[in-house]
Amino acid sequence: MSAPLLSIENLTVGFSTERGPVTAVRGVSLAVDAGETLCLVGESGCGKSVTCHAVLGLLPSNGRVTGGRILFEDRDLAAFSERELERLRGREVAMIFQDPLTALNPVHSIGKQLAEVLILHRGLSWDAAKAEVKRLLDRVRIPDAGRRLGEYPHQLSGGMNQRVAIAMAMACRPKLIIADEPTTALDVTIQAQILELLRELQAEEGLALMLVTHDLGVVAEMADRVAVMYLGRVAEEAAVNDLFSAPCHPYTRGLLRSIPRIDENVARLATIEGSVPSLHAVPAGCPFAPRCENACTACVEHVPEPLVRADGRRVACFAPVAA
Repeated sequence: MSAPLLSIENLTVGFSTERGPVTAVRGVSLAVDAGETLCLVGESGCGKSVTCHAVLGLLPSNGRVTGGRILFEDRDLAAFSERELERLRGREVAMIFQDPLTALNPVHSIGKQLAEVLILHRGLSWDAAKAEVKRLLDRVRIPDAGRRLGEYPHQLSGGMNQRVAIAMAMACRPKLIIADEPTTALDVTIQAQILELLRELQAEEGLALMLVTHDLGVVAEMADRVAVMYLGRVAEEAAVNDLFSAPCHPYTRGLLRSIPRIDENVARLATIEGSVPSLHAVPAGCPFAPRCENACTACVEHVPEPLVRADGRRVACFAPVAA
């Protein structure tokens, strides 16, 4: 079997804070094959975005990778210099951020921002870059693309700005796109259009997609495989159909139970009791133990290591049971 396009091995990411150091990602191991879609899911603060930002060296100044490797085509990105990362970003690995208005420069036109990417990474002339920008905007279905070249982000809707962000990510034909909750700020109709666009572009280009989301409906629609994260660790990883049909980790089962069903009439929605612990007060054992209805003594005292089952599923639980 060929090596994965992206392989994250035992990644640990720490931050320095006013209250002392914290570890936001704890021994995460993931892999993404060429052409595959891997979805990262979990509650806010579980380490999904930090994991993605670590891949491209986009951690804030108080954060750093403290352990593990990030291999992209067998090159360890964690050991890359900033100059090497600048050459990699956009050209081989691109990122689509949650809020396009914070990702796009408000004082430069859409056309100029996209053209700069093409000039820097693909060496195009200004005229060639301008023509390619129009083609990219047409491709992401922005109407009247020629006129939009001179417009600014504040003149476009949220959905249009996200299409511009996707065009920017696609500009250099990367092998991997990391999408960090790209549809969270959009209404349901626009969200569906953006997801359909991502699927089409992925099929046309054969690129891999690492998609961060908290929406299990998006997961069911987009994913080949799913990694469920909790408090900086991967609780469960499985093929999407296996995860939805027979979740094994108690946290995964809790997430799926919390989804409202149109064929059921219930007085109260199911919830997972409690909340995600603070990074300054991480439990000594399994991080989910304080909220788990099946926790035992081993769960409280020890951290379960991910076990690989015969079907390829990974579960970090002392007593995983399929629903």
